[in-house]
Amino acid sequence: MCGRFVAFSSADAIADRLALQVISDGARMLPPNWNVAPTNMIRIVKPDNEGNEILDVAKWGLLTPWAKGGTGIINARVETVAEKPAFAKAFTNRRCIVPVDGYYEWQKTHDGKQPWFITSSEPVEAVGSPGYALYFAGIYNGSDDNRNVATLTVAILTAAAAPDVVAIHHRMPVSFQPRFFEQWLYGTPDDALALLPNADQQFTKWEVSREVNSVHNNGAQLIEPLLSEPEAQELTLF
Repeated sequence: MCGRFVAFSSADAIADRLALQVISDGARMLPPNWNVAPTNMIRIVKPDNEGNEILDVAKWGLLTPWAKGGTGIINARVETVAEKPAFAKAFTNRRCIVPVDGYYEWQKTHDGKQPWFITSSEPVEAVGSPGYALYFAGIYNGSDDNRNVATLTVAILTAAAAPDVVAIHHRMPVSFQPRFFEQWLYGTPDDALALLPNADQQFTKWEVSREVNSVHNNGAQLIEPLLSEPEAQELTLF
């Protein structure tokens, strides 16, 4: 599944990487977040009314047309997204991309659940936006909040974990390269299904501090590699 991710890249950096010409005010104003949780506002890439792609914002947690509030649905399984009533119309007509810098997954151990940070193994090539990036497959709906303000809500698609990640968890968010965006955003449902699951994507990962377990913690320190016990002991000697 995907229950927490990292989004510290600025709107301008994302637009530069993806050659986007349109950025909404909401997308531009979102602050960096190293511990994105369900119900947070997140950036998405979707078609606009002019035939372009726009970097916009949505609330993480898809609300169905019949939902009366609540946190929404954060994940949709690729195996059933085209058939389930909660997802089928959004999958057919409202697919999007969720640009992130990486995500967290928790591995069961004898000492409790150990968090890992997972991201692409391929560095971003765009000038002025160094680092790594993942692009999740998403679906979205429109809804009204309790002030009757139009808000987009989004779910992230998940699939069986890739070989790089399966030892940590058996599910993971669907991610693909920018060259597949047109097929995902504008193709038929069959075209979109042909991209799933995580085709042509390699990942890198490392253990991180359990500080990330609390959504109240934030900051770049959350994705720093966790030192092994021998490494930590060595540092204490100096």
